[in-house]
Amino acid sequence: NWHVRTALMGRTRLLLIGIGTAMASAAALGVRHFGHARAATRAVAAPVVAKAALLTPYGNVLPEQVHQVLRHQNMKPGRLVVVGDVHGCCEELKMLLKKLDYLPDTDNLIFVGDLVNKGPDSIGVLRAYQQLRAQAVRGNHDDASLRRWHAWTRGEELAPHSEWLKEATESDMNIIEGLPFSLTLPEYGVVLVHGGVVPKASTGQVPHLSDHPSTASGSDQCDTTARLLEQQVLKDMVCMRNVVPQAPASQQDGSMHPAWLATSDTADGHAWAQMWHGPWHIMFGHDAKRRLQLAPNATGLDTGCVYGGKLTAVVLPPLPHLVASSPVVAAHARAAQYTTSGKPGTEPEGPAATLPAVTREDLQVELVCVAAIRQHVPIGKGD
Repeated sequence: NWHVRTALMGRTRLLLIGIGTAMASAAALGVRHFGHARAATRAVAAPVVAKAALLTPYGNVLPEQVHQVLRHQNMKPGRLVVVGDVHGCCEELKMLLKKLDYLPDTDNLIFVGDLVNKGPDSIGVLRAYQQLRAQAVRGNHDDASLRRWHAWTRGEELAPHSEWLKEATESDMNIIEGLPFSLTLPEYGVVLVHGGVVPKASTGQVPHLSDHPSTASGSDQCDTTARLLEQQVLKDMVCMRNVVPQAPASQQDGSMHPAWLATSDTADGHAWAQMWHGPWHIMFGHDAKRRLQLAPNATGLDTGCVYGGKLTAVVLPPLPHLVASSPVVAAHARAAQYTTSGKPGTEPEGPAATLPAVTREDLQVELVCVAAIRQHVPIGKGD
């Protein structure tokens, strides 16, 4: 019986979650995650507080790759296409990809999270995702839906807005389970997240690629943004919209609090993207009320398709073209040891270079969108 097998799987996962929903909700939501999830699993036998650090913001087990790196030699040779929040709007997604003349065997398709929920065909989006040979980062609705599905397999009731999960197979939910919280494209100088990144005071200094172990598949992949991303709170990365300024405060170890605190409330502080000054260009979603956001070094792609707005993509030329025509992208590519052969080059000598901030002009971004077929839910409902 499929439901029995799935329920047993759900119970096995509960061994990791431990004391239960109350502890997970309180402790996991604000925890900072350092390093690779696989290494962290060695601490499963530690006290309950340590177990909470192994959970996502909605109480799921962390993916194997929390912060993933996608190197150019592991990408397809064509364009880079990044799509905003789909939210189960499968027909609009098909319309957008047709307008783009998307070629699954050539182009690279990446979503900025919230593939599912709210819209009419979340199952269709998940199954199209596989056929399209796409990649994505995890959104808050993806993570929440995964938790609800596991609860349903254990016999809990689903709320009306989650009824679609009854049609989901284990294969469908494995897609969400494997989604990282960030995806770095080092040769492009681009980072993708769902909600945002808390800005840090930065001079543009980046570590050598060899300074950090890989957090992505492939023997030669390294994360140039590891120090920044591993200091982020995962809940912030999927839920934030604004940042609120606060005075730096010294810690016992001599470090400083970030100058900004993240919030999902757009009434407090400032849009985080306007406060982000690189060096990497951040592409993100989640903030449908603001629609398309064109900050100097960040691009917000949630244009409210599920609310009757639009589904939007940015399209970048193939990397060799960018490296040849954009000095800023070329600088990031060199720092990432890019070579025209597609293989890593020689490690640069001396201290890490100061990298320029990447703009949409540097990336030669083309914006493409399609209008929603209709309004599926009122804006602001369920965020």
